[in-house]
Amino acid sequence: PAPGSAPHWADIGESTSAAGVLFLCWVHRWFGRWPFRLCVYPVVLCHWLTNRLARESSLQYLQRLQAHTGVFATPPGRWQSLKHFALFADTMLDKLLGLGGRYPPERIYLQRDLVLDRIARREGGLILTA
Repeated sequence: PAPGSAPHWADIGESTSAAGVLFLCWVHRWFGRWPFRLCVYPVVLCHWLTNRLARESSLQYLQRLQAHTGVFATPPGRWQSLKHFALFADTMLDKLLGLGGRYPPERIYLQRDLVLDRIARREGGLILTA
């Protein structure tokens, strides 16, 4: 980054604890999604409170999203930013369940044939995950 400017959020290292993630997966496996949320939300709140750059980046993203789509009834603020963090934690669980083969197959929508067709025609593509 330029002198005096804040670093970009993507340039900051991970702050995830592998042991913490494993514990949360264990909680989900034995008790389900709501107990997982009861455990992860305090962690999310602490991270949100202590990581100013992530908080500001979240709010800037939500403000850009609002400017282009108008998805929020009111201009995004702190509450929407905290919710953004919480939804990120939920998607972490979904990704881990998907990678571990523990996600219900009926909830997974694949477009394999479409992707292979586009590759064969040398067209671009975009991969999105939850």
